[in-house]
Amino acid sequence: MKKEATVLRIVIFLLGIGIPSAAQERASILLGGTVGWSALEYKNGVVEVQGVRKNVALALSSARSGTEDTLDLSLSFDEADPTAFSDSTGHYGAQTGALVRASGPGMARFGNGAALFTQALTAVPGNDGASNSVTLTPTRFALGAEGNRVRDFTLEFWLYPANMGNGERVLFWNASKKNIDGRVLSQQIRAVVFRNRLQWTFSNLFYSPDGKKTLPVTVTSQTVILPKEWSHHLIRFDSSTGLLEYLVNGKTEGTAYATPTGQEGSEVYLPLVGMGGQLILGGPFTGLLDEFRVYRGFIEQARSQKYPSKGGMIVSAPLDLGYTNSEVLSVDATGTGVGAPNADGSAIQLFIQASDSITPWSDDPATWQPVIPGASLGGKIRGRWVRIAADLYPSNDGEKTPFLDSLRVYYIPDEPPPPPTGVFALPQDGAVDLSWRLPTDPDLGGFLIYYGNSPGEYFGTDAALGPSPLNVGKRTSIHVDGLRNGVVYYFSIVAYDRANPPHLGAYSREVFARPLRMAP
Repeated sequence: MKKEATVLRIVIFLLGIGIPSAAQERASILLGGTVGWSALEYKNGVVEVQGVRKNVALALSSARSGTEDTLDLSLSFDEADPTAFSDSTGHYGAQTGALVRASGPGMARFGNGAALFTQALTAVPGNDGASNSVTLTPTRFALGAEGNRVRDFTLEFWLYPANMGNGERVLFWNASKKNIDGRVLSQQIRAVVFRNRLQWTFSNLFYSPDGKKTLPVTVTSQTVILPKEWSHHLIRFDSSTGLLEYLVNGKTEGTAYATPTGQEGSEVYLPLVGMGGQLILGGPFTGLLDEFRVYRGFIEQARSQKYPSKGGMIVSAPLDLGYTNSEVLSVDATGTGVGAPNADGSAIQLFIQASDSITPWSDDPATWQPVIPGASLGGKIRGRWVRIAADLYPSNDGEKTPFLDSLRVYYIPDEPPPPPTGVFALPQDGAVDLSWRLPTDPDLGGFLIYYGNSPGEYFGTDAALGPSPLNVGKRTSIHVDGLRNGVVYYFSIVAYDRANPPHLGAYSREVFARPLRMAP
């Protein structure tokens, strides 16, 4: 009997102190990976790519901007359907031949596609390659509109030839120009393969200031253009000197002057556009063409690398951690170049912001905390809402991109304490004595006593301590006086933590008591 009483006292003691609650478990939010990237609210210079990594990944975009002020013609060839190839400036109408294909992103130099020309020079004897070409017809707003006296201009594109066979034609401008004497001349610009080089011929395009004389101009690359390799081609004209300069991969390959002497310092002949002109890309040619552009100006430096050196950036939408003052433990990232740069120099850098309010957010770089993937943040990042940002940088030569496969934010939500247990109500004369057991929570801030005259409706006002709820701090008992005898009062207790503002927990078990005047 004595042993049973001892066991009973031990059980009562354990119930009295309460059972310690389990440590709060960390939670996480995944971006990318198996859930995709819908949580991003901003992307600049970054695209989602499929088929390269296990899941949809983020990578730098190789697409080029088509918004430059001097841009007259821009063909990206990014459309999946070649019949949809179009000039983004709207200055030229485009028509694609039946043999031209869209390459898709895997073969493109930039963006999501390139124009694939599939008809060799000898494939169909006597065929001028019309079905293997993209034909551009200028509107009245185009640089190539009839009657334009052109000053500075630049033309550039990327070329991936399959063969570089003699006579293959990459580009052909054809128009008619009526001279002052009434003769109609054929006006042409031709970019044709000659001995594994690209030769540019300008016929009846450059005219003297009085419009009476024309001057043929030819420039040829000095370096062999290798088949099955991308090369950048740019030809530009400076109307102040008459210089026509041809560059391949950023290196000057040929120059000529549109002057009677063929040298700088004499009268400059300027391009004068004829009537009925059309610009034809491809024809008898096999290979790829990408990012074809014409500018109304002399472009000093064109972008030759695949990815811009400044890289790209993403920012997530605010991610909800559930409670204010939640602690972010770490941010993990998978991919290439995360944590440390790749051997080629490509890299990804992570940043985080936190706030207890969903708005407003600052884009000031000083408000972003750099993050080492997987490293502890040491309790420095707290809030209900967080935003994650990532900067993606290309390789040192600008030819390779890093890949971001996923981001995962680990955090401990600042949850409120559990409700107290063992709530007991003892009626007194005009009062009720309440007691309860202290829950085990290191972040406990105190208790609120809710009371009222109906079950679950805690709008009481009778207590001398004030209306419901009563803030009683960390105490575990309270004498609630000022109550009316004979009236039933219902009570429930809520614990709160030390956050500012505090987080309120769940209601405890409801108890009730009826104060009565006791006999002496």
